[in-house]
Amino acid sequence: MARTERGVRIVLAGRELKLDTLRAVLRAPAGMSLGRAAIARVRRAATAIERVVAKGQTVYGVNTGFGSLAQTLIPSGQLELLQRNLVMSGEFRALIGAPMFTI
Repeated sequence: MARTERGVRIVLAGRELKLDTLRAVLRAPAGMSLGRAAIARVRRAATAIERVVAKGQTVYGVNTGFGSLAQTLIPSGQLELLQRNLVMSGEFRALIGAPMFTI
């Protein structure tokens, strides 16, 4: 965690967040980014999901609906839209705070 003129800057490294860091985020605006190791883990996970989907396997929430629509297979041409809608949905934002935006 680093303090800047604009507030707190946090680099998520894939390890635990300290309570002091979370308190600082509550007190001041915070910018966040992923560290190199975390980005590499996200890329490996994305590659694993892409392989499973390419094999035609069903993965809940990746190529199916959610909840009562869990048995509904989403056409491959709509998978990107499904994931975008998940991130932008009110239910997901409730878990992460304010609506996400691009800087």
